Amino acid sequence: MLIHIWGLHHNPRQWREPNRFIPERFDPESDYSLTPDGQKRDPMSYLPFLGGTRICFGKTFAEVVAKTVDCMLVEALDMQFEDEERFATEFPMFNVMVNRDAPVNVRVKLRQTL
Repeated sequence: MLIHIWGLHHNPRQWREPNRFIPERFDPESDYSLTPDGQKRDPMSYLPFLGGTRICFGKTFAEVVAKTVDCMLVEALDMQFEDEERFATEFPMFNVMVNRDAPVNVRVKLRQTL
């Protein structure tokens, strides 16, 4: 048994203009995130890495690499919030939620090594 990924990702019942590249399809606020009938899209209509026991090894590898690189960046960079007062009152315990209307600006510089 094979899953026809191209057909799944170009299904005209699930996707508006299925042959065009439209990144807004993955923005839940966009009309393109809905089916042509205006309904919520089936969660199985987009499976770039499949799932279960036969999930793409590259996906898992990329997730591990991303976590490793994140750790390396945090170690190599000094980061400071531009608005320290706002951070102390609005984001206790480092729980930072980014809002489009009120972005969190951070200064980043290379850490000086000894």
